[in-house]
Amino acid sequence: APLLHDCLQMVAPQAQADGVVLGEVPEPPVAHDRVAADPRRPKQVLLNLLSNAIKYHRPGGGRVDLQVLADADQVHIEVIDDGVGIAAERMPELFQPFNRLGAERTTVQGTGMGLYLSRALAELMHGSLTVDSEQGRGTRVRVSLPASLPAAAEATGTLQAPSPGNA
Repeated sequence: APLLHDCLQMVAPQAQADGVVLGEVPEPPVAHDRVAADPRRPKQVLLNLLSNAIKYHRPGGGRVDLQVLADADQVHIEVIDDGVGIAAERMPELFQPFNRLGAERTTVQGTGMGLYLSRALAELMHGSLTVDSEQGRGTRVRVSLPASLPAAAEATGTLQAPSPGNA
């Protein structure tokens, strides 16, 4: 919850300037309220996804929400917007570096590296990043990261770092 709160606070000025409403910080599932990841990288990924959701909003504003889900071994953080969405025929190009899917012809700033780098970071943390989008209806980006063991298990030293061969 603190990570999500920090990220929403950091993008709040951008959202306000663009007329985008940010949803409330969702409560993480009690069983998995932390992820086993580099301490800084989940924040970097989430800030990029939130910034994208705000940048590619509908003219005049829109809404961006966060959702947190969990299963047996992963925490899933979703950034959901009601923005312009992505055409189905452009989805295969989504993770190509420097490909802005035509946004380079707009006033929206960017390099086309954000999603590419965010997915790479998620994968380096033994997670994944997926995108579902529909043109004219919005986009849902899901970052899935390994769930951390409860604090009591960490105190007993039962956590093991992933082996370098699995990266």
